[in-house]
Amino acid sequence: MIKEMRHFVTQAAIGDRIKIHGEYCLADLPGILDAADLVVLPSPWDGLPLVLVEAMLRRVQFVATAAGDTPELGDGNLDIELTTTVWEDFWGGLIAMARKIRSGAIDPLRLRAWAETRYGYESVSQNGWLAFAGLNEFFKYHD
Repeated sequence: MIKEMRHFVTQAAIGDRIKIHGEYCLADLPGILDAADLVVLPSPWDGLPLVLVEAMLRRVQFVATAAGDTPELGDGNLDIELTTTVWEDFWGGLIAMARKIRSGAIDPLRLRAWAETRYGYESVSQNGWLAFAGLNEFFKYHD
């Protein structure tokens, strides 16, 4: 949906406030997330996007499509928004997140705690998952 997102930003004349990034270098991720207010992932398909786990561990909420295993990240998680892969639904999720942020309903510490209990080093290492999927590399970028 990057084409639709760029079109929307252009049409809404908000390009001075909204930046849509493409690929990035993994080493740049901590700095990118530390400077982010919100991560959006409008993917039509995915596995379990580690970038969303990384965002939560950095206390950054997100709006994402419920593609692949992404719905797992919404299980009891009050600080994110999941939508269908239909653009109008995704746009509605962005609006819902903006309302949550404005109302103070988002709690970055609760978000990080949610992610830590499921994907933090202690949780993952106790389950013996560190040997898989390059998670050692993943954890070197977290507090």
